Amino acid sequence: MSLFDPFYGIFDTLFYPFFNLVPDPRVSYMVGVFFVSIIIALITTVATAKVVDQGEMKVNKATLKDFQEKITVAREKGDEKKMKKLTNEMMGVQSEVMKGSFKPLMYTMLPIIIVFRWLGHYWELQTFITDGSNYLISLPFSLPKYGTELGWLGWYIICSFMTSTAIRKIFKVQM
Repeated sequence: MSLFDPFYGIFDTLFYPFFNLVPDPRVSYMVGVFFVSIIIALITTVATAKVVDQGEMKVNKATLKDFQEKITVAREKGDEKKMKKLTNEMMGVQSEVMKGSFKPLMYTMLPIIIVFRWLGHYWELQTFITDGSNYLISLPFSLPKYGTELGWLGWYIICSFMTSTAIRKIFKVQM
């Protein structure tokens, strides 16, 4: 018995409808993982909006962009001394941006770990993958080292890029 077992029954109940929307199991599981990625993106976006000072983050990102432009000019002029000074100053601002980016992790990491553990043990999804063709989706192109076939995690990563980017833009949240 795992520490996370009590949550599995809850997630089975909550997410069952998303994993059974259409008769084709492959499509249903793809849709289910997609909805999970939306929910996780919403959770992380809300946590980021609440924890990170969005005004400060916007200013820091503009400052970083300004530093990059100045460093480019210094590089073109061959001014190594100025380039080094600007790079050191930029590192301080980057440090602040990184601190701000990691704050939401304190609130979102445990729920995300629990959801990922559940997906890894969700019996219908795992049974489909192990009894069927060992993959959830087949891509129309090949990924280096992975080929064209992805399991639930690969599909989640693709969905996560799309959903988290869209949700952050909708809510105007800086990361």
